[in-house]
Amino acid sequence: MALATASSGCTVVELAPDRPALRGPRVDPAEVSELVVVIEGGSLGYKAGWAIYVDGVARAWLPTSASFTRIPVKPGQHEVTIAFRTRTLDIVLIPLPPMSGEVKAKRTVACEAQSRCALKAGIYIDWQRSFLIVDAVVLEDGQVDAEMVGARFVEPDR
Repeated sequence: MALATASSGCTVVELAPDRPALRGPRVDPAEVSELVVVIEGGSLGYKAGWAIYVDGVARAWLPTSASFTRIPVKPGQHEVTIAFRTRTLDIVLIPLPPMSGEVKAKRTVACEAQSRCALKAGIYIDWQRSFLIVDAVVLEDGQVDAEMVGARFVEPDR
C-alpha cells in the first residue's frame, strides 16, 4: 500500500489489489441488527485474507484467520459472501495445491431487529480434487460466544 500527498494537502491512499473498497449502508440505530462473522483458525500456509460481502457490498476485510467481526445490518434476510483471497504460498512442510485468486461461500442469514445473527467460515483442502473449499455455516445465537473465544476482533467498515 502506498501513500502520496496531493498538492491540495490531502493524503491519497491506494487500496491493495486483494482488498475490496469497503462501504455499507447507513442503518437506523433503533432497528440495527448485528451480523457476526467468525473465521476459523489456520490459513493452511497461504498468505491470504477474508473479504466479507453483505448483499453484494464489501463490508469487512479480515487479514488473518482466527478472527471475527461484527457488522451492523438492517433487519431481514441477507446474502453473505465470504471470500478467501490468496496471494502467495508460505513455506510449509506439506505440499499444498497451487492457489491464487479467490474461493467463496455464500449463505443466507436472517437477522431480526435489535438482535444478532452469525456465520462461521473456514478453508479446507479437497485432497481428491486438489483445490481449496470455503465453507460457511449459520450459527445459532447460543453458539456465537463460544465460537469467538480465542479469535481476534477486526473492526468492520461502518
